[in-house]
This record gives sequence, C-alpha cells and structure tokens, in this order.
Amino acid sequence: MGFIYKLILLLLLSSAICLGDDVTHRPVTLPAFPNLPQLPPFPDDMPTYTPVEELKPTLENETDRGRVLEKIDTLMLKVETNVYVPLEIISDVEIEATLVDDQEVTVPFNIETNKEPDKKDYYRLKFSENEIDIDRDGVIDTYLYTTKYINSKISDGNFVNIKGGGISTEGTFYKKVYLTIEVE
Repeated sequence: MGFIYKLILLLLLSSAICLGDDVTHRPVTLPAFPNLPQLPPFPDDMPTYTPVEELKPTLENETDRGRVLEKIDTLMLKVETNVYVPLEIISDVEIEATLVDDQEVTVPFNIETNKEPDKKDYYRLKFSENEIDIDRDGVIDTYLYTTKYINSKISDGNFVNIKGGGISTEGTFYKKVYLTIEVE
C-alpha cells in the first residue's frame, strides 16, 4: 500500500511541475530555486546604442574627413605541403599446404605495400614469429623467411618452409602471424 501511495504522490508532483497553471491554477515555485531580485530599470537619458563614426573611402581631392585608399593590390599565394604517408602492408596472406609423412614443403608468397619505398635498403619486414610449432607438440616445424629489405611495392622472395618430420599429430592447423615494417 505504501508503494502505491508514493507512486501516486510522485505522479501528482510531476504533473504539477510540468503542467503548472493548468493543474493547480497558481504558480509553482520550487524551494531549491529562490526568486532572484529584478534589475533596476535603465535611466531615461541612457542611449540605446552607441553612435560610431562611419568611415567612407574618399578620393584624394575631397576635403571631408574619411579614409583615403592609397593602393589596391591583388595578392596571389601558392601553398605547397609535403604529406608523409607511411609505408604500410595492404595485403593479407593465407597459406595452405598438405604434407604427407616426413615431406618438406616450401611455399612462396608475396607481400604488397601501399607504395614504393622512398629509400632503398631501409625498410624490412618483421614477423611476429619466425619459427612456429604449428601442432603445439614442442618441436618447431615451420619457418618463415623474408628478404633482407623491401625495395619495391610488391615484396617477393618470402617463403614458408614446413618440415613434416616435426609434425607429430594429424589435423588441420591454423596460426596467425602478424607482419610489421621496421626501419633500419
């Protein structure tokens, strides 16, 4: 019963605040917001605006006051900016290989960057892991190799070497390796 009573009081209070005169026919004032005193009225002799002297361009032979234009020029500017776009890898590589017994497989792959490197023998590819235990048995069986430097937009000469002798369990294995670009 107490909950319903509180709910009805809350609804009446919120309707009185929102609707004001329509519900109670008297102004609603909240004690949290006290009435502020009114500002004193402006004096009658106080101007409503401050007059500003108008500046007009005039000819040199005129005698009235004003601003004289001495020279009008057109200014043309040329702005050049150098925007540096970093070298980024834009290709994803997925490698699939099937091995039988102790077979060794070498899978080449290419990596594409967003632009031609601006310096030769300066940027290198870096793998998050170079040696991988693909089947998680404790024996490293997959090796990633890359060229020493990236000197073109498409870097070829990268390959994965998978040694089947190190894989002890059958199955399909997945591994994510992240590539970054290092600066010499």
